[in-house]
Amino acid sequence: MSIKIILLGLVLYINTFAQVEYLTRFPVQDSTKSIYNSLIIEGNDNIILLFWVESDSLFLSRSEDLGISWSPKSKIAVDNSMNFRRISGIKTKTGRILIGYHSSPNNLIIYSDDNGLSWSGPITIELNVNQLFTFSETSTGDLFLIYAGIYYNLFVRKSMDDGLTWVDEKQIIDHGQITTPGNIIAIDDSTYLLITSFIDYYSEKSEIYGIYSFDKGQTWGEYFILEDDSNKDKRHLTVIPWNNLIYLMYVRNNVTYGEQQSEIVYKVSADKGVHWQKINNVTKYVGKNSNLFAYPVGSEIYFSFNSDRFFNINQIWYGILGKSEDLLAPPKIFFIKNFPTEITQKDEVTLEALILDDTKPIDVSAEIMVN
Repeated sequence: MSIKIILLGLVLYINTFAQVEYLTRFPVQDSTKSIYNSLIIEGNDNIILLFWVESDSLFLSRSEDLGISWSPKSKIAVDNSMNFRRISGIKTKTGRILIGYHSSPNNLIIYSDDNGLSWSGPITIELNVNQLFTFSETSTGDLFLIYAGIYYNLFVRKSMDDGLTWVDEKQIIDHGQITTPGNIIAIDDSTYLLITSFIDYYSEKSEIYGIYSFDKGQTWGEYFILEDDSNKDKRHLTVIPWNNLIYLMYVRNNVTYGEQQSEIVYKVSADKGVHWQKINNVTKYVGKNSNLFAYPVGSEIYFSFNSDRFFNINQIWYGILGKSEDLLAPPKIFFIKNFPTEITQKDEVTLEALILDDTKPIDVSAEIMVN
């Protein structure tokens, strides 16, 4: 809606939108399919762009009211091998939107200079890469490509032409299974901090690491554990420098009763990564959450992720960090027992199941459809 304010003879129009108060299932996706790849980024003029893969196609939807409503989906790329491949994206300082994806055996980039209305053809990047790569641009204007090699080592390259070509390859880590290539943050004009996550051969769990460069990314030092987190396995790391703070969002994995559970958490550093505040939970659902991606939009941080909370189908959900509540997160049901193969309407049936939830169940009921 628009509110008219008259002040000293001037007429001002202030657009006010409702916020995304709760974690919300993305309404444009195909609700009958499991979807595993998505990302949300800021376009120009506070337009939010959400990209996702359905089967063999890469789709885009736009929101002009800060995530309240979304445009019909538009297909921007097609490839039969794109399914289950993570996509990456960034809006550079020129306003160009870069989207990268793996199309076996190639790694491709498409770009848009008109806020996602039209797109270039695919540009092949010659990388010895294991399908994991991300874009990163520092506040000093250096645009990087960070990627994992086929032997799980970590590399960076720099672009001098706004993402069309990538040069000057540097190897940063020579061992460890990379789980998220990460992001590069400018601490000052010459000091950069790369934050990444990988499975160390010795600990056998995915940790979050930091690596410093003191010459704008020409050389890199030794990696170190950035912040320990209760011996949890950490995946799908997304790093957001915003308002002189550094935000880390990631998925913490746990195994209970032989089933994987995961929760999305975040923490903040106010001193450029030296110290970190306490961990905050984003999700309450105890099932699977994955493929997290976050991006600053205006004065907020928006994020998207995949979750099986919708009738056990992996779907895209999104929200605003610190604002969107995980309200009425459904329980996760494991191990249904004593379910008969044949049943009539007159039969009495006793079912047993393990139900995990963030709160104690008050009432449990079951519906059985008999053909």
